[in-house]
Amino acid sequence: MLNALTDACDANVGSTPVDLALMGKVEEIVKRLMSDFNHNFSIFLSLEQAFLEFLMQHRCQVGIVERRIAETHWTNT
Repeated sequence: MLNALTDACDANVGSTPVDLALMGKVEEIVKRLMSDFNHNFSIFLSLEQAFLEFLMQHRCQVGIVERRIAETHWTNT
């Protein structure tokens, strides 16, 4: 899970609403881990599952945005 969080933040400067949403989710996961961890490692599994589900949706949104940008660029040339 920590690798997935790190990968999600790498090179993310929060310059778009989609990037900001991703950073917000990472912050939410980290805060929950810090508040709910009580030496029960199952919290890692549940948070990892929640984050990976979010990440799949995020990547779909990014793909849609990239396609729209490409279509706009192609239409304008």
